[in-house]
Amino acid sequence: MRDAPELLTLEHLTTKDESQSSLGFIDHSFCQFGIFCFRTLLFCKGFFQLYTFMAYTQQACPATSVTPIDFNGESQAKSGPHLCSVSNRMHLQLASLDHHSTNGWGPISRAPVAAVTLTSNSSGLLLEDVDFASLHCAAQGQAANFTWKLNGEPLPPDHRYVITQENSPPNSNLTISPVTRNDTGPFTCTATNATTNATSNALNLSLAWTPDTLDITCLSQFYNPYIQLSCFWMGGQPAANVTMTFNGTKETAQSNVTRNVNPTENVNQSILICNGDHLGVISSCNLTLENPQSTSHNNSAITSVKQGENTVLTVILQQGPYAQFTWSRLNPDPVPVPTGGKYSVESDGSRSNLHISEVTVNENGTYECVAKSAIGSTSFTFNLDVTQVTDSTQNGLSGGEIAGIVIGVLAGVALIGVIVFFIIKKK
Repeated sequence: MRDAPELLTLEHLTTKDESQSSLGFIDHSFCQFGIFCFRTLLFCKGFFQLYTFMAYTQQACPATSVTPIDFNGESQAKSGPHLCSVSNRMHLQLASLDHHSTNGWGPISRAPVAAVTLTSNSSGLLLEDVDFASLHCAAQGQAANFTWKLNGEPLPPDHRYVITQENSPPNSNLTISPVTRNDTGPFTCTATNATTNATSNALNLSLAWTPDTLDITCLSQFYNPYIQLSCFWMGGQPAANVTMTFNGTKETAQSNVTRNVNPTENVNQSILICNGDHLGVISSCNLTLENPQSTSHNNSAITSVKQGENTVLTVILQQGPYAQFTWSRLNPDPVPVPTGGKYSVESDGSRSNLHISEVTVNENGTYECVAKSAIGSTSFTFNLDVTQVTDSTQNGLSGGEIAGIVIGVLAGVALIGVIVFFIIKKK
């Protein structure tokens, strides 16, 4: 912390040639107010410490040296503090003249800003979109203005940021409501007055936010020749504690736990259990390792479709080891469904779709989808019933043909009417 400026009397200064002063003479100015003549002398010592000495007498100032001064009304002329601004060759502005009613010379010192400190109202975790934070910036010195920065940049415009400032003692408050993950910091504040400026310590907020998903996830995937088991609850701050339990073994880590198992270990019907804890919020799930299962499929169901329409046969597996899918048509033995043309297959690890476009009676029959995972395989069947549409060329007329006949009849009637009209007129 810098030492406060020392106070010297005017006599202390005027006993020396101003150009030779150890303080470093910068400039002086005269201000006339009523019967008082104020002489302001500005000295500096070092780079930051500025000294202002104000002297006044009940006499007129030199006519060629008068600088305008405004004490905010004559009624305040005999009591301070008042404001007298003096522009000098260094383009500094001095203020806060402490004017006393006693006659004679008197010194005044301009204290630089110092000891800028930044504190927060909370030392614990602040939950995103729920809690608020209040930051307090305090400084020693006189008449300081405050500016705030986040991550070294000026604080961005945001309705969540509310800034207030007081001058006695100099301080500023920043309220953030509510906090978000962008408010981690660091925050700093800078106090500035006419003599110098100073920046506070950097301050970071301790923020918390929830994981990306509402609940923990259990997953098994086949990476030949292993099955990878996973328990994960990602994205939280701080990271969630995740525990995996499988075949009597527990493993705990932050956000994610994985384990590779060999299908030859007879893991069929084994249960994967995942537990997560994020700031006291508990979530759990479990997964049984078994042959592919689908709770929504019925092997006896019949899919009816009209000739010429498109249809989709779909298998959706419940959560379990990811599977590979193979489609066949039973005729009566399985014959692989050809890919391309009117047939197309879309599959991922837990779902498969067989698309058939513009079906005909030739597509009638039973279709089979075999889902195979590292644990085993399951067969799902579909019964497709295509309804034949009657050929309009052999049984009745189409809509277009009927419309053509109607138009032709109307045109004929109109022509006959015209002929009859001319025959009657000729007679």
